[in-house]
Parts: sequence; C-alpha cells; structure tokens
Amino acid sequence: MAGIYTADPDDLSLRATMPRFIEVERKERSLILGLRRALRKAPLPGTSGARWSLFVTFAGGMEEMVTALAARLPAGAVVLKQRVSALERAGDRWRVATSEGNAFEADRVIVATESHATAAPDPLPRPVAGHRCWRRSRTPRRPRCRSATAGATCPTPSTASASWCRGPRAKRAAGRHVLEREVSGPRARGPRADPRLPRRHAERRRAAVDDDDALIARARGELRAALGITAAPVLTRLHRWPASMPQYRVGHLSRIEAIERRVAGLPGLALAGAAYRGVGIADCVHSGEAAAEAALLG
Repeated sequence: MAGIYTADPDDLSLRATMPRFIEVERKERSLILGLRRALRKAPLPGTSGARWSLFVTFAGGMEEMVTALAARLPAGAVVLKQRVSALERAGDRWRVATSEGNAFEADRVIVATESHATAAPDPLPRPVAGHRCWRRSRTPRRPRCRSATAGATCPTPSTASASWCRGPRAKRAAGRHVLEREVSGPRARGPRADPRLPRRHAERRRAAVDDDDALIARARGELRAALGITAAPVLTRLHRWPASMPQYRVGHLSRIEAIERRVAGLPGLALAGAAYRGVGIADCVHSGEAAAEAALLG
C-alpha cells in the first residue's frame, strides 16, 4: 500500500482503499487464509478475461479514449483543452467560465477535476513515472515476475511500483528488449518516525524536487541493487505528475458522505473522479457513469 499510494499505510483508511481485505477477514477469520482460499478458487490464467487487466492501457495513452469519445459526439457538443476558471450558480442554471475568456451556461454540471483542483490545496505526494528499456543481453537478472512494489520498510529512498514488459507478445518492448516502467514518490514515513528504516535515507523527500538526471540516477541505482543491471538503458523517459495521488486517510468515507450531502443540496451539481471512492481507472469510469446517470435523472 505504501508503494501503490506513495503514502504511510498507517494513515490510510482500509475501508476506503481496500475494502475487500476487510470482507475477506470477516468472512474467513484470517486475511491470509481467505486470500489463499480465493486463489485456489480462481480460474486458471488465460481461461477468461484479460490476463493482466491491471496493467493494460491504450496504445496511444489515456488521451486516446477522450478523443475517441469526442469524435463520436455531434459537432460542437464537446470543447476540449480549455481550463475552467470559475463555476457559479446563476439563477436556476450554472455558469462555467474558462481562462480562454469563454463562458457556458448549463442546467447540470459534473465536476471531474483532480482532487487538488476540486478542493482546497492539500500536501499530496508527487509521483514520478519513468520508462527504461534495455537489450535483453544487458539484463543478467531479468525479473521472473511482471511487477513489484517497494513499500514502507524496503530500504530504498522512495516508495515505488514497477512492472516489466518482455517477450514476443509485449508490444511496448520490441525485439530483444526489456521495458521497465516505474511509478515512484517520496516516502511519507520518515526514518525517525519508523526505526525500521535506515537513517541514510533521510533524502527521500527530495524525489519530488530533484532534477530529471538525479531521479533517473536514483532509479538506476535501485534497479542495480535489486536486479544487478549495470548497463545504461537504450531508452529513458520521465514524466512528473504533481499532486496526482489522492490520499484516502482514516475517516475518508465519512468525509465523502458529508461532501455528498452538501452537494445534494445544490441542484444540478455532481462530483466524479479519483478523489472520492476509488483511484483506479475502473473506479473513475464507474464514478463518471454514476454522476452522468444522476444528472440525467435529476
């Protein structure tokens, strides 16, 4: 959980982040026992559904979904790439103003911005996404798994989640190459607060402000220690996503219920996105569908 949410697990709400764990523990009296039983009942890999459903995306990135949806709608129904600067109630309608100087009136509005844009500023972790590609011959200890997570007690300067693409079916790793993808962020838990962490990793929070070369060097050092890869990658790309991971801290669901009660008192307004009841793509799609249904029926 520390690697996935780039957070201190002690601060996160289990009911909000992983409710299935609570259900399994209550039903099976033990989380480990319940997961083992569920694994035995699960279908064999490849018998149904996508084999790695949590790690698939569009070939051209997530924007491909937005452009495809916009292309299927009537001309003029969608306005893209304009930043909303103000939202206000005007009589019995809503008025939406943009930084480009345009204004729109609407009967109903769904606010689906990132959590830090919707709410007051909150110090959120700043994950960094990186891609590195090596020739297979230069990776002496190729990972036998497809993904791994460095969590709260792992002796690395940052928490991270990584996955690998290799083999003839890996479309993003052409030919004899191995592609490594990593999402990392500064540790939320400091070495003094957690005696299990060595003091030498006090530089963990610099991961959000270091320049690109320093971040790449740190990631290569961690991979060198974990997999013995000393060769320089043939391809490296780095993307920064500031304040992009909502933190579902203890009491999160109670806060969301309070927000939803207040929103219900504003006619024609709905909320959707990763800030409320799930950070994954499937959760966000469900959130958007629920908001759209409420707008249509409201």
